[in-house]
Amino acid sequence: MKHIKPIIAISGYSGSGKSILSKLLKQRGYQVVSVSRTFKKFLSGCTKDFYSLPEKDRLARGMEFIRKDPLIPGKLLYERTVNLHKKDPKSTIVIDGIRCMRDLHFFNKEKFQILFIYSSFPVRLHRIKNKRKENITKHFLKKRDLIDISVGLGRVIKNSDILIVNDNNLSKEDLNNLFLSLEKKNFSSFEHGNIFKTKNIPMYILKEIKRYETEVKRIGK
Repeated sequence: MKHIKPIIAISGYSGSGKSILSKLLKQRGYQVVSVSRTFKKFLSGCTKDFYSLPEKDRLARGMEFIRKDPLIPGKLLYERTVNLHKKDPKSTIVIDGIRCMRDLHFFNKEKFQILFIYSSFPVRLHRIKNKRKENITKHFLKKRDLIDISVGLGRVIKNSDILIVNDNNLSKEDLNNLFLSLEKKNFSSFEHGNIFKTKNIPMYILKEIKRYETEVKRIGK
């Protein structure tokens, strides 16, 4: 993929707003590859009645494959991205939902920008409950967060180019400035409203990552 256009990788905890941002970018002509859908499609081909399984069992099945080969999601994303690029070489591709730097292992670092979307735990819990119309518990969401941290989400935050704080929904001005920077491919001087360069990540977010990482280590002992 020597001549592929730069890729935009979107990451964040469950319920942070990744899919909404990807949808907005798709409306602006970007090609979107969903990590979750790509991996689930792969799992459905390896697991009988995969989509009829409870979510916790689907999640466990996915983790089982990742433990055997941590680079599987990255391989699938790379293949999907190459195919899209062949069909439309001029379009910019958005990868929605990376959870660790291994997901981008097969891509040249100079060829992608990482946007990390952050929302606080209570806000995400409320969004997910409203979206799924079911009783998602605090325990369930925290377990999801710890799984994400255990596979490398904390490192993605620290390696991201832009951090987007999405607790009260982003303003139209925030989004317009973000889209303009993406189209110019220039984040060197970009900060606006609830959007920060990674070196300026708010301390409360860094403390949350540290707390989660400490808990993951404790559970692993």
